[in-house]
Amino acid sequence: MLSMNSRLRHSTAEGSRGDVRRKYTLGKLFGSGSFSRVVEGISLETGKAYAIKSTLLARFPKPAMREQLMLETQLMLELDHPHIARTFEFFLNGEPGDRAEEMHIVLEQLTGGDLMSLLERGDAIDERTSARYVLEMLSAIAYCHDAKGVVHRDLKPENFCFASNDDGAPLKLLDFGCSKAWQRGDALMREKVGTWDYMAPEQIPSGGEGGGYGNGVDLWAIGVIAYVLLGKEFPFGWSSDDDAKIQETFTWRTIIPNIKRGTYRPLTPHVDATGKWGAPGDYTPHGEAWRHVSEVAKDFVTRLLVVDPARRMSAKDALRHEWLSDAHAVVLRGLERPAARSELSAMLSFRRRSPMQKAAMHAISLQLSAEELNELRLTFEAIDTDHDGTLSEKEVRNAFKKLGIATDATPRAAAAGSRRGVLSRQGSDDTDSPVSRLFQELGEDQDRKSASWSARSRSRGSGGTTDAFGFPRERGGSGGRLSTRIGWHSFVAAALEQRHLEDADNIASAFNALDVDNTGFISVHDLEQLFGGASEEGGLGHAELQAMLDEADADGSGEIDREEFARMVRSRGRTSSLSSAASPSPSTPRRERASSSSRRSGSTPASLRAQAIADAVAAAPTERAEEAETPRRSSLIPPHKIAELREALLIPDGCVAAISLDR
Repeated sequence: MLSMNSRLRHSTAEGSRGDVRRKYTLGKLFGSGSFSRVVEGISLETGKAYAIKSTLLARFPKPAMREQLMLETQLMLELDHPHIARTFEFFLNGEPGDRAEEMHIVLEQLTGGDLMSLLERGDAIDERTSARYVLEMLSAIAYCHDAKGVVHRDLKPENFCFASNDDGAPLKLLDFGCSKAWQRGDALMREKVGTWDYMAPEQIPSGGEGGGYGNGVDLWAIGVIAYVLLGKEFPFGWSSDDDAKIQETFTWRTIIPNIKRGTYRPLTPHVDATGKWGAPGDYTPHGEAWRHVSEVAKDFVTRLLVVDPARRMSAKDALRHEWLSDAHAVVLRGLERPAARSELSAMLSFRRRSPMQKAAMHAISLQLSAEELNELRLTFEAIDTDHDGTLSEKEVRNAFKKLGIATDATPRAAAAGSRRGVLSRQGSDDTDSPVSRLFQELGEDQDRKSASWSARSRSRGSGGTTDAFGFPRERGGSGGRLSTRIGWHSFVAAALEQRHLEDADNIASAFNALDVDNTGFISVHDLEQLFGGASEEGGLGHAELQAMLDEADADGSGEIDREEFARMVRSRGRTSSLSSAASPSPSTPRRERASSSSRRSGSTPASLRAQAIADAVAAAPTERAEEAETPRRSSLIPPHKIAELREALLIPDGCVAAISLDR
C-alpha cells in the first residue's frame, strides 16, 4: 500500500511538458559533462535554491537510451532516504523528437562538495570520521538493496556529496545513471558499467562480455572507498599523484589483474611504472598509512574486498560490523536532544489532524531545505536503529519508551478493539494504540522491493497485474505478513512542529504541490490526481476527497484558494465542526450539502467516522434554552454517546473539550 507521501512523490514521475523557466530562474553553472550541464535554479515562488540538471535529448538518439534516461529520472523521484539526494520534479522542454528538446531535472542543491574533493585536498580524516561516512553510505545502500531492489553499480567518492559545509553535514548519494532494478533470484546482470577502480572482480568484462553479478558489486565499492578513507591510497594500483600515462598502464596491466585476484596494494609512497609492488596473495592492508588504523577497521575492509561475492558481507551484515559500533552509538544519542521529544510528541498529534491538514503537511515535508531537515534527520536516524532508512513499529515504540512518552491505547479504546475481535493487549501487539494507528496512516508495505521504475526496467509490457499507479502488486513467495514501515519523508510530515506550519514559504510550496492543474486553486480534480485510486492501495474515493476539500473550503465555492489553505494549515486541529459535518443547514450551498450526504453513504473508515459523528449529534438535545438552565458543561452529547464519538475521532480520554458542540 502506498502512503500519502509516496503518492505526492509519484505525482511528479511523469514530468511536466513546458519551460522550466516558468518556475525557476536559471543561474550560475555548477558543472558540465558530455551529455548534461548543472546550473543553479531559484524558485520564482519561494526563492529557494536548487540544482537543475539539463540534458539535450538529441544526444540520446536511440529509443532504448532515452528510455533508460527516463527510468533513471523516475527512480530518483521514488527514492526517499536522508542520505540520498532528493529529486523534486522534472520538465520536458520542446516538442517530442525535436533536436532542441531538453530534460530538466530539479535536484536538491548540495553545497558541501563531494567526498573525493575532500580527499584530494588532503584534509585530515580520522578513523572515527571515516566510520561515520561509511555508516551513512551503507545506510543508503541498504535502503536501495532491501527496500527498493536497486543496485547503484557506480559507487565512488565523487558520487557522495555533503549537504553543506557545516561540521557534521550528512553525505548524500547521487548519480543513478548506471543503476538497475535487481533482486535476489533475478538473472545476474552483465552490462559493462561502472568506474574501473571501484569495480568488483565479477563486474569486470571477460571475453568481451561483462561478468555476471548481483548487488554485491556495491559492497565491494564501499570496501574500496573505506580503504581509501583509511589508507589515503587506492588499493589496487596507481595513486592520485601518478601521471596519466602511468595510470593508463596500471589500469590495463596491473589494476585489473589485481582486482580479479583480490590482491591489495601495500601502501608505499609511490610505485614505479612497471607495477612492481608487493607479492601476489598479500591480502592484509599494511604499510605506513595503516600503522594507526585499528585491527577491527582492517577486518571490515577485508570482509568487503572478498573475490567471491557469496562470501562478501551484505549491506545489512556490514552495518552490524563491530567497526561501526561507535558510529552507531553517536547516532543513537540523537534521541537525547530536546528537539527529539517535541518531534515525537508532534507525531502523536499528527493522527488527530484533519485529512486536508495531513495532505498539506506531507507536501511541506517534501519542500524543506537540508538545513530545515537536519534536526528531523537526527531524530529519524536515532529511531532507525538498524539504519536501513525506514522505521519499523518496534523501533518507533522503543523510541517513545526511551523518552518516557506514553503510547498505550486508552482502556476504553482497547475494550472496543476487543469487541471487534482484534488483539487489544497493551504493548507491541495493540492494534488500537496510537503508534499502530500512525503506521496504518503513514506506513508502506515493504514487500514491494521497488516500484514503478523497477517494474518497467525489469518487465516493461509484461502485462502483469498492477495497481493504480502501474506498480506491480506485492510479489509472491514471501510467505509471511507484509512488513509495514514508515519512510523518511512520511516521518518528516508527521513530526513537523507548528513553526513549520506557520512559515509562509512552506505554505506556498505545499499549495503549489497540491494545485496539480496550476489554476491557482485546489479542486477535487487535483486531489483525485494525487490521492484517488483503489482503497486496497491506499487510494481515496470521490466522497472522501470531497470531504477533504470541504474542510478548508470556507466560502463553499467548491475550490480552495491560497488564503483558505493558509488558514487551514496554520490551525492547530481539525478544521471542520461537528455540526457542519453532520447536518448542513438549509442555507448551506447545494454542493456542500451533497458532499455531506456522500460522506455518510461511503463504507470506508473515514466515512464510518463521519457517520458516527452524525449519529451522535443527531441524538443530542439542541435547544439553547436547556443550555441556559443547566450548568456549563463540555458537551451536550449524552454520556453514553461520548465513548462512541471519542473512539470515532481517535480522541483520548480527558479531552472532552475537543468535542464540544459550542464551538
